[in-house]
Amino acid sequence: MHEFFRIELPQSFTMTIPPMATIDAIEGIQKISACRANGMEVLSSALAIEGLIDQFLMFAFFGAHPEDKPEIRAFVLDSEWCTLSAKRRLLLQVVDTHKRLNGHERNECDKLLADVMRYRNAFAHGTITFDGDGSRLRLSYFSGVARSDTLDEAYWIQLQRTFQRAFHVVSQLVGSVATPRAQDAEKGNAPVADVKPQERP
Repeated sequence: MHEFFRIELPQSFTMTIPPMATIDAIEGIQKISACRANGMEVLSSALAIEGLIDQFLMFAFFGAHPEDKPEIRAFVLDSEWCTLSAKRRLLLQVVDTHKRLNGHERNECDKLLADVMRYRNAFAHGTITFDGDGSRLRLSYFSGVARSDTLDEAYWIQLQRTFQRAFHVVSQLVGSVATPRAQDAEKGNAPVADVKPQERP
């Protein structure tokens, strides 16, 4: 059995240590590298949550066996115009239409996904720099307005909680549409939500 091939891609970043900083270049590189590694975790987890949203939408729109419609995933959900922001709006539309969450839960889901998108965009496009004395790292990015977050322990704890909660909430939503539809399919019945009464002539 061959070992999995690990790639090594070129990387580059600029580090400016303020004149009054109390750290040296090696320590600075280590700190920024650790933050960039966390940033890669953020991007990976955001993709995982987006994948759950895809599952939810496929089950919600196409029933118990969405795998039978790979062209929908390929041409719609995986297309460049169907962004995470668009998928978030679609998910909330389905949630509102079929009352999958109550008001508080719905608002929490909306905020969680908005925060996931903000974190993802910040680490994908933002800049990590040191503050004036070099004691703290800051992440500068644009999200409606210019923002600058301090990358301290409290920041990472809140980020971690946000992603864990978002993953849990969307996983629960996937289960809410997958289980009933799978049971209906096994019984040979169409999902109740998809059955529309016919008018008598």
